[in-house]
Amino acid sequence: MIGLNYLAHAYLFQGNPDVRFGNLIADFVKGRQIQSYNPMVQEGIRIHRFIDVFTDKHPLIHQAVDFFKPQYRFSGPVFVDIMLDHFLANDITRFENDTLMEFTRDVYLMIQERTHLLNEEMSKFFGYMEEYNWLYHYKNREGIEKSIRGICKRYPVLGDADPALEIFESRFHDLQRDLRRFFPQLHEAVRKNFQLP
Repeated sequence: MIGLNYLAHAYLFQGNPDVRFGNLIADFVKGRQIQSYNPMVQEGIRIHRFIDVFTDKHPLIHQAVDFFKPQYRFSGPVFVDIMLDHFLANDITRFENDTLMEFTRDVYLMIQERTHLLNEEMSKFFGYMEEYNWLYHYKNREGIEKSIRGICKRYPVLGDADPALEIFESRFHDLQRDLRRFFPQLHEAVRKNFQLP
């Protein structure tokens, strides 16, 4: 399982904590497993899946993915997902005065309060997320490099990390432009479809 966009998923719903929790665990929940969770967690899982479909189909995302071709035939969306979190983390209209740190602490606390709902795979994954503070370190270029190198190491099928990092640097402003234009559209689509604040 390749889990990405966790900062974006956490950010997009800041109301009911069970919905936010469902949004974060959705990649781990298969088929009828969704029925084992309460209705609010189920709603969060559905929101996560909506976000994934909306993102995958959006022309601005396709445009960003194209920057990674021809070096990567299939891996571009993975790198774009990571970079989306980087630009979100650095958006001062959403995280002014470094409120990102407080935000990430709240997310980790919310997960800790629901450890009884985590299976072994989830516990391991979110344990690493908190230990290395992935959500916050998406803010830094070093964090992006670690994330891309780490995911390419765990999933060799993605290819070598170096060209992706070079593209990130050389097309930084193009990626920033496209992904910053995309996120408000995603936020509005989620708000409309799920009656969020």
